[in-house]
Amino acid sequence: MSIITDIDFDAGNLSELDSVLPSETSYVQAYANAACGQSSYGMRVQPQSGSVVSLYGQVAFTPGASDVRARVYIDPNSLTMSSGDEFAFLVFTNSTQIAAQVNLNWNGSTFRVRLLSYEDDGGSVGTYVAVTDAEHYIEIHISRGAGTGENKLWIDGSLQATHSSLDNDTRFDNTTLCRIGCLYSETTTYGDLYLDELVIRDDSTQIGPNSTTTSTTTTGGTTTTGASTTTQTGSGSTSTITVSSTSTSTTTTTTDTTTTTDTTTTLPPTTIKLYDGPAGHAPCASVGDRLLLTCHNGADVTEIWVEILSVTNPGSEYAYYEYSVERKSGDSATLPEGVTATVFGPSGAGLVRLVGDDD
Repeated sequence: MSIITDIDFDAGNLSELDSVLPSETSYVQAYANAACGQSSYGMRVQPQSGSVVSLYGQVAFTPGASDVRARVYIDPNSLTMSSGDEFAFLVFTNSTQIAAQVNLNWNGSTFRVRLLSYEDDGGSVGTYVAVTDAEHYIEIHISRGAGTGENKLWIDGSLQATHSSLDNDTRFDNTTLCRIGCLYSETTTYGDLYLDELVIRDDSTQIGPNSTTTSTTTTGGTTTTGASTTTQTGSGSTSTITVSSTSTSTTTTTTDTTTTTDTTTTLPPTTIKLYDGPAGHAPCASVGDRLLLTCHNGADVTEIWVEILSVTNPGSEYAYYEYSVERKSGDSATLPEGVTATVFGPSGAGLVRLVGDDD
């Protein structure tokens, strides 16, 4: 048993999907700003005001003998929805019958995710869970049974709904398609919806978030730390922060690293000001953590490692982080606005953003 579908849209197109419906639509696209789960591209779906046309991509798959498990990232992205509007963004079905689906609802003040589990007689069970207007990863487990079926929903790794004693064996056996997008929407729902990182398994194994992990190699006594993006089980210890603007000073010392063919330049410590990320998340970087700053300038990409040396006012609205910078010889030491930074270390959990001040 294993992963049978893994779609990340990072090729910048929708070719990983078997089809996009309606086939002539321009309202379903691969889009860089829709990227979730530390990817490069995501899927942007644009429901239109006054329209009830379902917009979605689908993939065919074969579930396991008794289980199917899936994870997808969603960002409501401040969709415009009237109170009571609801649509499905993840559906497990065949051409006529749905086994289970996950909906997004707006109750007039809060977005809510709803798990709907269907039974063979046409009945259904539903549970609403409030979510913030932010990126979340949704995981669902559908278990087959004749009165013993069980469906579960996790949001950001926390179990939120369990539907037990389901008679769903016939619907489960007939399930052949997974659809993601905006299905069965209301005429008053419109805007941009972001979806990304769809993974489907044919067993009950937890999928978890799409995490960034570090890899370390040693060559001739010199240790080099790198990064790679992978899907892994369980919650990781890394997070992503967005740098608004900062700059580093000129080179002062050069360290010989001829054993790894790259010359590393150490710059003087610089202090940056960070503030809290989404509601409920405190600043996460601590002394000893390392950040990987990735600077995009057109087709050119510069990666700069940052190590946290000290933290002032930790846990407050504003925290000051002093860091040292290492970079490859020849790389620019000036960081433009919109730099992506990834936290590596035991404190890497949650989101932090840079105000843009250098002190």
